[in-house]
Amino acid sequence: MLIWAGVATIGAVTALSVRYRTYKDYLERKHEFELLDWQTFGARTLLVTLGARGGRALPKWQPGAHLVLEIPSAQGGAVRRAFSLCGGTATSYQLAIACRPEGKLTGPLVRDLKKGLRLTAYAPRNRFFRLSKSRAPLALIGIGTGIAPLLPMARQALAAGRRVSVLYGARDLDSAVLHREFSALAEAEGMGYRLTLSQPAPDWQGARGRIGPEEIAHLVADHPGEICLCGSEPFLQACRATLAALGWQGRLQSEAFATAAPPANRAARISVNGQSFAQGDAPNLLAACEENGVFPFAECRSGQCRSCRVTVVAGEVSTPDGGRTTGAQILACQCRALGDVTLKL
Repeated sequence: MLIWAGVATIGAVTALSVRYRTYKDYLERKHEFELLDWQTFGARTLLVTLGARGGRALPKWQPGAHLVLEIPSAQGGAVRRAFSLCGGTATSYQLAIACRPEGKLTGPLVRDLKKGLRLTAYAPRNRFFRLSKSRAPLALIGIGTGIAPLLPMARQALAAGRRVSVLYGARDLDSAVLHREFSALAEAEGMGYRLTLSQPAPDWQGARGRIGPEEIAHLVADHPGEICLCGSEPFLQACRATLAALGWQGRLQSEAFATAAPPANRAARISVNGQSFAQGDAPNLLAACEENGVFPFAECRSGQCRSCRVTVVAGEVSTPDGGRTTGAQILACQCRALGDVTLKL
Protein backbone atom coordinates (compact mmCIF):
# COMPACT_ATOMS: atom_id res chain seq x y z
CA MET A 1 0.00 0.00 0.00
CA LEU A 2 2.78 2.43 0.93
CA ILE A 3 4.61 1.63 -2.31
CA TRP A 4 1.52 2.38 -4.38
CA ALA A 5 0.94 5.61 -2.43
CA GLY A 6 4.52 6.65 -3.17
CA VAL A 7 4.12 5.87 -6.86
CA ALA A 8 0.87 7.86 -6.97
CA THR A 9 2.55 10.84 -5.27
CA ILE A 10 5.50 10.77 -7.68
CA GLY A 11 3.07 10.56 -10.59
CA ALA A 12 1.11 13.57 -9.35
CA VAL A 13 4.27 15.63 -8.84
CA THR A 14 5.52 14.67 -12.31
CA ALA A 15 2.19 15.67 -13.87
CA LEU A 16 2.29 19.04 -12.09
CA SER A 17 5.87 19.58 -13.24
CA VAL A 18 4.93 18.84 -16.86
CA ARG A 19 1.96 21.21 -16.68
CA TYR A 20 4.17 23.94 -15.18
CA ARG A 21 6.80 23.57 -17.93
CA THR A 22 4.09 23.56 -20.60
CA TYR A 23 2.51 26.73 -19.19
CA LYS A 24 5.92 28.38 -18.80
CA ASP A 25 6.72 27.60 -22.44
CA TYR A 26 3.34 29.06 -23.42
CA LEU A 27 4.03 32.30 -21.53
CA GLU A 28 7.54 32.70 -22.94
CA ARG A 29 6.68 31.93 -26.56
CA LYS A 30 6.68 34.96 -28.86
CA HIS A 31 4.18 35.54 -31.65
CA GLU A 32 4.55 37.77 -34.71
CA PHE A 33 1.68 40.16 -35.45
CA GLU A 34 0.79 42.83 -37.95
CA LEU A 35 -1.38 45.89 -37.44
CA LEU A 36 -4.70 45.36 -39.24
CA ASP A 37 -6.60 48.48 -38.24
CA TRP A 38 -6.84 51.24 -35.64
CA GLN A 39 -9.15 54.00 -34.42
CA THR A 40 -8.16 57.16 -32.55
CA PHE A 41 -10.11 58.39 -29.51
CA GLY A 42 -9.33 61.82 -28.12
CA ALA A 43 -5.76 63.05 -28.14
CA ARG A 44 -3.94 59.89 -27.15
CA THR A 45 -6.01 56.71 -27.11
CA LEU A 46 -5.82 54.03 -29.79
CA LEU A 47 -8.08 51.05 -30.36
CA VAL A 48 -5.89 48.70 -32.38
CA THR A 49 -6.59 45.39 -34.08
CA LEU A 50 -3.68 42.96 -34.43
CA GLY A 51 -3.64 39.83 -36.54
CA ALA A 52 -1.16 36.96 -36.72
CA ARG A 53 1.09 37.18 -39.73
CA GLY A 54 -0.24 34.85 -42.41
CA GLY A 55 -3.73 34.85 -40.89
CA ARG A 56 -2.95 31.98 -38.53
CA ALA A 57 -5.23 31.18 -35.60
CA LEU A 58 -4.19 32.85 -32.34
CA PRO A 59 -3.98 31.46 -28.80
CA LYS A 60 -7.33 31.55 -27.03
CA TRP A 61 -7.85 33.98 -24.16
CA GLN A 62 -10.25 34.58 -21.31
CA PRO A 63 -11.96 37.89 -20.40
CA GLY A 64 -9.65 39.97 -18.22
CA ALA A 65 -6.51 38.81 -20.05
CA HIS A 66 -3.76 41.09 -21.31
CA LEU A 67 -1.16 40.93 -24.07
CA VAL A 68 2.52 41.84 -23.60
CA LEU A 69 3.85 43.75 -26.62
CA GLU A 70 7.59 43.96 -27.25
CA ILE A 71 9.73 46.25 -29.42
CA PRO A 72 13.53 46.57 -29.66
CA SER A 73 15.12 49.14 -27.36
CA ALA A 74 17.57 51.79 -28.53
CA GLN A 75 19.86 50.70 -25.67
CA GLY A 76 19.68 47.05 -26.68
CA GLY A 77 17.35 44.46 -25.28
CA ALA A 78 13.62 45.00 -25.52
CA VAL A 79 10.86 47.25 -24.22
CA ARG A 80 7.75 45.40 -23.04
CA ARG A 81 4.37 46.76 -22.04
CA ALA A 82 1.12 45.01 -21.13
CA PHE A 83 -2.24 46.01 -22.61
CA SER A 84 -5.65 44.56 -21.80
CA LEU A 85 -7.58 42.66 -24.45
CA CYS A 86 -11.00 44.15 -25.12
CA GLY A 87 -12.10 41.94 -28.00
CA GLY A 88 -11.05 39.87 -30.97
CA THR A 89 -11.70 36.84 -33.12
CA ALA A 90 -9.94 33.53 -33.74
CA THR A 91 -7.40 35.39 -35.91
CA SER A 92 -7.24 38.86 -34.31
CA TYR A 93 -6.84 40.66 -30.99
CA GLN A 94 -8.18 44.11 -30.08
CA LEU A 95 -6.39 46.35 -27.57
CA ALA A 96 -7.10 49.81 -26.13
CA ILE A 97 -3.82 51.68 -25.72
CA ALA A 98 -3.17 54.98 -23.95
CA CYS A 99 -0.35 56.54 -25.98
CA ARG A 100 2.23 59.04 -24.79
CA PRO A 101 4.72 60.72 -27.16
CA GLU A 102 7.50 60.09 -24.65
CA GLY A 103 6.48 56.48 -24.06
CA LYS A 104 9.20 53.94 -24.80
CA LEU A 105 6.74 51.64 -26.56
CA THR A 106 3.69 53.78 -27.33
CA GLY A 107 5.83 56.66 -28.64
CA PRO A 108 7.43 54.59 -31.44
CA LEU A 109 4.09 52.84 -32.05
CA VAL A 110 2.34 56.14 -32.79
CA ARG A 111 5.21 57.42 -34.94
CA ASP A 112 5.28 54.24 -37.06
CA LEU A 113 1.52 53.70 -37.18
CA LYS A 114 0.53 52.07 -40.47
CA LYS A 115 -1.31 49.00 -41.67
CA GLY A 116 0.96 46.00 -41.85
CA LEU A 117 3.24 47.30 -39.08
CA ARG A 118 4.99 44.27 -37.58
CA LEU A 119 4.84 43.74 -33.83
CA THR A 120 5.97 41.01 -31.45
CA ALA A 121 3.89 39.88 -28.47
CA TYR A 122 3.75 37.14 -25.88
CA ALA A 123 0.67 34.94 -25.55
CA PRO A 124 -2.32 36.31 -23.58
CA ARG A 125 -2.29 35.77 -19.84
CA ASN A 126 -4.63 36.43 -16.91
CA ARG A 127 -2.86 38.03 -13.94
CA PHE A 128 -5.62 40.20 -12.51
CA PHE A 129 -9.24 39.31 -13.21
CA ARG A 130 -10.94 35.94 -12.94
CA LEU A 131 -14.71 36.14 -12.71
CA SER A 132 -16.28 33.81 -10.19
CA LYS A 133 -18.94 31.30 -11.19
CA SER A 134 -21.41 33.06 -8.92
CA ARG A 135 -24.76 34.18 -10.31
CA ALA A 136 -24.69 37.26 -8.07
CA PRO A 137 -24.82 40.71 -9.71
CA LEU A 138 -21.52 42.03 -11.08
CA ALA A 139 -20.36 45.65 -10.98
CA LEU A 140 -17.54 46.87 -13.25
CA ILE A 141 -15.90 50.27 -12.66
CA GLY A 142 -13.17 51.70 -14.90
CA ILE A 143 -11.62 54.96 -16.02
CA GLY A 144 -9.75 55.78 -19.22
CA THR A 145 -8.37 52.71 -20.98
CA GLY A 146 -9.06 50.82 -17.76
CA ILE A 147 -12.43 50.10 -19.32
CA ALA A 148 -10.81 47.73 -21.85
CA PRO A 149 -10.78 44.42 -19.91
CA LEU A 150 -14.25 45.12 -18.53
CA LEU A 151 -16.01 44.82 -21.91
CA PRO A 152 -15.33 41.09 -22.50
CA MET A 153 -15.99 40.47 -18.80
CA ALA A 154 -19.41 42.12 -19.11
CA ARG A 155 -20.20 40.02 -22.16
CA GLN A 156 -19.18 36.82 -20.39
CA ALA A 157 -21.23 37.62 -17.30
CA LEU A 158 -24.34 38.50 -19.32
CA ALA A 159 -24.03 35.26 -21.28
CA ALA A 160 -23.97 33.41 -17.95
CA GLY A 161 -27.23 35.07 -16.90
CA ARG A 162 -25.75 37.54 -14.41
CA ARG A 163 -26.97 41.09 -13.92
CA VAL A 164 -24.20 43.55 -14.83
CA SER A 165 -23.73 47.26 -14.14
CA VAL A 166 -20.87 49.27 -15.63
CA LEU A 167 -19.65 52.67 -14.42
CA TYR A 168 -17.18 54.31 -16.80
CA GLY A 169 -15.30 57.57 -16.28
CA ALA A 170 -13.67 59.44 -19.19
CA ARG A 171 -12.42 62.95 -19.88
CA ASP A 172 -14.81 63.72 -22.74
CA LEU A 173 -16.96 61.89 -25.25
CA ASP A 174 -14.24 61.85 -27.92
CA SER A 175 -11.84 60.00 -25.61
CA ALA A 176 -14.43 57.51 -24.32
CA VAL A 177 -13.05 54.43 -26.05
CA LEU A 178 -15.56 51.52 -26.23
CA HIS A 179 -18.51 53.81 -25.35
CA ARG A 180 -20.31 52.67 -28.50
CA GLU A 181 -19.79 49.00 -27.62
CA PHE A 182 -21.06 49.45 -24.05
CA SER A 183 -24.05 51.48 -25.24
CA ALA A 184 -25.04 48.64 -27.57
CA LEU A 185 -24.52 46.09 -24.81
CA ALA A 186 -26.73 48.14 -22.47
CA GLU A 187 -29.74 47.19 -24.59
CA ALA A 188 -29.45 43.61 -23.33
CA GLU A 189 -31.66 42.49 -20.47
CA GLY A 190 -29.88 42.73 -17.12
CA MET A 191 -27.26 45.23 -18.31
CA GLY A 192 -26.82 48.76 -16.94
CA TYR A 193 -24.30 51.30 -18.21
CA ARG A 194 -23.43 54.81 -17.03
CA LEU A 195 -20.79 57.09 -18.56
CA THR A 196 -19.62 60.13 -16.60
CA LEU A 197 -17.38 62.79 -18.19
CA SER A 198 -15.00 65.03 -16.23
CA GLN A 199 -14.60 67.61 -19.04
CA PRO A 200 -17.75 67.28 -21.17
CA ALA A 201 -18.86 69.51 -24.02
CA PRO A 202 -21.56 72.08 -23.12
CA ASP A 203 -24.26 70.05 -24.89
CA TRP A 204 -23.51 66.80 -23.02
CA GLN A 205 -26.73 65.54 -21.42
CA GLY A 206 -25.27 62.70 -19.37
CA ALA A 207 -23.49 62.48 -16.02
CA ARG A 208 -20.74 64.99 -15.29
CA GLY A 209 -17.68 64.90 -13.04
CA ARG A 210 -15.32 62.21 -11.86
CA ILE A 211 -16.45 58.92 -10.39
CA GLY A 212 -16.88 59.59 -6.68
CA PRO A 213 -18.39 58.12 -3.51
CA GLU A 214 -21.99 58.93 -4.50
CA GLU A 215 -21.79 57.02 -7.79
CA ILE A 216 -20.08 54.07 -6.12
CA ALA A 217 -22.57 54.02 -3.23
CA HIS A 218 -25.47 53.96 -5.70
CA LEU A 219 -23.86 51.08 -7.59
CA VAL A 220 -23.00 49.04 -4.50
CA ALA A 221 -26.55 49.26 -3.17
CA ASP A 222 -27.64 46.85 -5.91
CA HIS A 223 -24.47 44.73 -6.09
CA PRO A 224 -23.71 42.75 -2.94
CA GLY A 225 -21.68 40.16 -4.81
CA GLU A 226 -18.68 41.05 -6.97
CA ILE A 227 -16.93 44.26 -8.07
CA CYS A 228 -14.03 44.67 -10.50
CA LEU A 229 -12.04 47.92 -10.69
CA CYS A 230 -9.54 49.07 -13.31
CA GLY A 231 -7.73 52.40 -13.38
CA SER A 232 -4.88 54.35 -11.85
CA GLU A 233 -3.64 53.46 -8.36
CA PRO A 234 -5.02 56.68 -6.76
CA PHE A 235 -8.42 55.90 -8.31
CA LEU A 236 -8.34 52.34 -6.96
CA GLN A 237 -7.36 53.56 -3.50
CA ALA A 238 -10.27 56.01 -3.48
CA CYS A 239 -12.68 53.27 -4.58
CA ARG A 240 -11.44 50.87 -1.91
CA ALA A 241 -11.77 53.57 0.77
CA THR A 242 -15.35 54.27 -0.32
CA LEU A 243 -16.27 50.58 -0.30
CA ALA A 244 -14.73 50.16 3.16
CA ALA A 245 -16.65 53.18 4.47
CA LEU A 246 -19.87 51.69 3.10
CA GLY A 247 -19.16 48.40 4.84
CA TRP A 248 -19.24 46.49 1.56
CA GLN A 249 -17.99 42.91 2.05
CA GLY A 250 -18.27 41.27 -1.35
CA ARG A 251 -15.56 39.95 -3.67
CA LEU A 252 -13.27 42.70 -5.00
CA GLN A 253 -10.74 42.45 -7.85
CA SER A 254 -8.68 45.28 -9.29
CA GLU A 255 -6.02 46.16 -11.84
CA ALA A 256 -3.84 49.28 -11.68
CA PHE A 257 -2.10 50.67 -14.74
CA ALA A 258 0.22 53.15 -13.02
CA THR A 259 2.07 53.52 -9.75
CA ALA A 260 3.27 56.55 -7.82
CA ALA A 261 7.01 57.19 -7.58
CA PRO A 262 8.60 57.18 -4.10
CA PRO A 263 11.00 59.95 -2.98
CA ALA A 264 14.15 60.15 -5.08
CA ASN A 265 17.70 59.19 -4.12
CA ARG A 266 19.49 60.21 -7.28
CA ALA A 267 23.01 59.36 -6.10
CA ALA A 268 22.31 55.70 -5.26
CA ARG A 269 24.18 53.30 -7.54
CA ILE A 270 22.65 50.09 -8.86
CA SER A 271 24.86 47.11 -9.72
CA VAL A 272 23.32 44.36 -11.85
CA ASN A 273 24.51 42.03 -14.62
CA GLY A 274 28.07 43.37 -14.33
CA GLN A 275 26.96 46.98 -14.82
CA SER A 276 26.82 49.87 -12.37
CA PHE A 277 24.85 53.09 -12.83
CA ALA A 278 23.20 55.88 -10.87
CA GLN A 279 19.52 55.63 -10.02
CA GLY A 280 18.98 59.23 -11.14
CA ASP A 281 15.40 60.42 -11.56
CA ALA A 282 14.00 57.01 -12.52
CA PRO A 283 10.72 56.37 -10.67
CA ASN A 284 11.75 52.83 -9.66
CA LEU A 285 14.46 50.20 -10.03
CA LEU A 286 12.84 48.71 -13.13
CA ALA A 287 12.91 52.04 -14.96
CA ALA A 288 16.49 52.73 -13.82
CA CYS A 289 17.62 49.36 -15.19
CA GLU A 290 15.85 49.87 -18.51
CA GLU A 291 17.30 53.36 -18.93
CA ASN A 292 20.75 51.80 -18.66
CA GLY A 293 20.30 48.86 -21.01
CA VAL A 294 19.30 46.19 -18.47
CA PHE A 295 15.89 44.67 -19.11
CA PRO A 296 14.24 42.55 -16.39
CA PHE A 297 11.08 40.87 -17.64
CA ALA A 298 8.07 43.03 -16.76
CA GLU A 299 4.39 43.18 -17.65
CA CYS A 300 1.94 45.39 -15.74
CA ARG A 301 4.53 47.73 -14.13
CA SER A 302 2.13 48.38 -11.24
CA GLY A 303 3.15 45.58 -8.86
CA GLN A 304 0.23 43.24 -9.45
CA CYS A 305 1.50 40.68 -11.96
CA ARG A 306 4.74 40.12 -9.97
CA SER A 307 6.68 39.28 -13.13
CA CYS A 308 9.53 41.77 -12.44
CA ARG A 309 10.87 40.00 -9.33
CA VAL A 310 14.58 40.55 -8.62
CA THR A 311 16.76 39.68 -5.61
CA VAL A 312 18.49 42.31 -3.48
CA VAL A 313 21.95 40.80 -2.94
CA ALA A 314 23.36 43.80 -1.07
CA GLY A 315 22.08 47.19 0.00
CA GLU A 316 18.65 48.42 1.01
CA VAL A 317 15.57 49.43 -0.98
CA SER A 318 12.30 51.15 -0.18
CA THR A 319 9.01 49.26 -0.45
CA PRO A 320 5.60 50.66 -1.48
CA ASP A 321 4.33 50.72 2.10
CA GLY A 322 7.20 52.96 3.20
CA GLY A 323 9.26 50.12 4.64
CA ARG A 324 12.79 48.95 3.91
CA THR A 325 14.12 45.57 2.93
CA THR A 326 17.37 43.86 2.01
CA GLY A 327 18.40 40.34 1.06
CA ALA A 328 14.98 39.46 -0.33
CA GLN A 329 13.04 39.22 -3.57
CA ILE A 330 11.33 42.46 -4.51
CA LEU A 331 9.25 43.85 -7.36
CA ALA A 332 11.54 46.13 -9.34
CA CYS A 333 8.64 48.31 -10.50
CA GLN A 334 7.68 49.09 -6.90
CA CYS A 335 10.99 49.82 -5.20
CA ARG A 336 13.83 52.34 -5.25
CA ALA A 337 17.36 52.14 -3.90
CA LEU A 338 17.93 53.90 -0.57
CA GLY A 339 21.68 53.62 -1.10
CA ASP A 340 24.01 51.60 -3.30
CA VAL A 341 22.47 48.21 -4.10
CA THR A 342 23.38 45.01 -5.93
CA LEU A 343 20.59 43.15 -7.70
CA LYS A 344 20.32 39.67 -9.18
CA LEU A 345 17.86 39.07 -12.01
